[in-house]
Order: sequence, then structure tokens, then C-alpha cells
Amino acid sequence: MPTPLYLYSESALNEAVRTYRELFPDNAKLFYSLKANPQPGIVQYLSSLGLGAEITGQGEWELGVSAGSSRLLAGFCVQV
Repeated sequence: MPTPLYLYSESALNEAVRTYRELFPDNAKLFYSLKANPQPGIVQYLSSLGLGAEITGQGEWELGVSAGSSRLLAGFCVQV
């Protein structure tokens, strides 16, 4: 088995999202920072729970879009 090996719990992710939703007003928009963990499966799962993706660059934009995130939040400026 290759190392390091990371295991993620779907129930723990569900619990965390539920807790945040309880803590914030109903109209609050929740975002997941792709900088924290850019694993496509995690991003896709959190997107399916309605979280947006907070991104910091082109690569994270592409990951958020490919994972199905309907909301992207960028804290950087882009010259058009």
C-alpha cells in the first residue's frame, strides 16, 4: 500500500457541513477552500452538498469547474 494513505469519512464531511449550516444564517453561502485539500473526489462531494469553491488561481478554477461546483469565489484580480 502506497504511503502516505489518506482516508476520508463521508459521514464526517456530512456532519461538518451540517454543523456549519446550523451555525450560520439560512442565507449564508458556504465555500470550501480548494487550497485546504484539492482532491477532486472531496471537491466533487462537497459541491454535491451545495458548497461553493474558494479558489486562488487558474488550476483551482479548473478543478472547481470540473468537480461541478456551481459557485466559485476568487480573492484575486485578473486582468481582462
